[in-house]
Amino acid sequence: MNISGVAEIRELLELPAEEFSAITRQAGELGQSVHGGKISVRGMLGYTNICRCKCLYCGMRSPQKIPRYRLSEEEITDLAREGAASGVQRLFLIAGEDPGFQGQKLLSLVRKLREENLTLSLACGELEEDTFRQLSERHLPAALRGRCCNPARKMKIICI
Repeated sequence: MNISGVAEIRELLELPAEEFSAITRQAGELGQSVHGGKISVRGMLGYTNICRCKCLYCGMRSPQKIPRYRLSEEEITDLAREGAASGVQRLFLIAGEDPGFQGQKLLSLVRKLREENLTLSLACGELEEDTFRQLSERHLPAALRGRCCNPARKMKIICI
């Protein structure tokens, strides 16, 4: 079964119990053969929800009437250390498109967190080409994501 949308999920959940059990048993066997029973712990850290964009799908969009925050680099690093000490192996950094946390500030943060031996993924909106290039050169995993709220730029990066 190829699960690629809501219809397939619904179909899977509506299977008779014995068929569902067979599929979950097969999935467990596959997971065991691929991962050897190991568990990978991942953490998500929203370091700012300030955003200049108005993307309709996003809860951080600028017109939303929500309390805004921006953690300092020190706060983020401390939280990352706590996560690593708790067993987090990959940290997924999430942010709005915060003009106060772009370019060199973002690069500095990534540099510090990489020094903590964490594997990082990043979702922080549209990046300047130079920032994106420097993050890529620092071997940030392919889960680096971006989106463009400026249609004139025609740069839509939604990739894994």
